[in-house]
Amino acid sequence: RHSRSLAEAIRFRLQLAQTTRELEQVIRHKSRFIAAASHDLRQPVHAMGLFLALLRDNGLAPHKLQWYIHIEAALNSLRSLLNNILELSKLEARIETAHLVRFDVAALIEKMRREFAPLAEQKDLEFRCISRHVIVESDPDLLERILRNLLSNALKYTRRGGFALICRPRETHVLLQVIDTGSGIAPGQLHEI
Repeated sequence: RHSRSLAEAIRFRLQLAQTTRELEQVIRHKSRFIAAASHDLRQPVHAMGLFLALLRDNGLAPHKLQWYIHIEAALNSLRSLLNNILELSKLEARIETAHLVRFDVAALIEKMRREFAPLAEQKDLEFRCISRHVIVESDPDLLERILRNLLSNALKYTRRGGFALICRPRETHVLLQVIDTGSGIAPGQLHEI
């Protein structure tokens, strides 16, 4: 009876390992498909940006300028969404890997401050950056994308108050936090994050 149970356990583990390999392969195929589709979708979005710039450069009547601003904001949101999908799918498919270098995180935080301060001001929100000169070893491009995504969400979902990007050095690492006074994630959705 014991050897039969052991044989069943071994058979179960082998099936589980095979199923795991198959699922990993499906995830890789899905990620490659999403990466290809996202890349193809970038082309018309880029063309829309060029046409929009032509419209702006040829002069717009004052009453049409507000429509241009809304279209440009929507296009920028779409571009950002496609970029995020593409980058995530590349990471999932292991097409892109992190390139670790040493750099001062304060320069990246200052870049985020310059980018998001005017956007926060337009929404009448306070945006603060608390930074220190700390050398980190990370992929600056991937870290920038992560911070931009978090800050974009903070900007999008904060109606009153503000948001902040804070750098807190610890003994062996650096803690980067994006804090906001937005609505937050619904408790029922926290398990998905």
